[in-house]
Amino acid sequence: MKHTPGPWLLDDEGQIFSHAALVATVNTQWDGNEGRHDWDQTMTDGALLAAAPELYEALRAIVAQAERNPFNPIGHVLEHFVPLARAAINKAEGK
Repeated sequence: MKHTPGPWLLDDEGQIFSHAALVATVNTQWDGNEGRHDWDQTMTDGALLAAAPELYEALRAIVAQAERNPFNPIGHVLEHFVPLARAAINKAEGK
């Protein structure tokens, strides 16, 4: 099973696109009292979902490196692969 290739982008309506194709629509969260949606929560959830392909690839790169050389000094892993993970995390956090 294969996922839709990234990058995925979140628009200001809570929809996630890959190139020209719609990947997902983030449902708004409704509060239990007055039926208003929490748009900030919707956009936060959307940012995390839109970052999924980058998060996946960053983790795959870290794991692949560790499997190729399990005795590799941690400094090398940090220097080369943490920037990928950091960029994906920043995207997930909407930065």
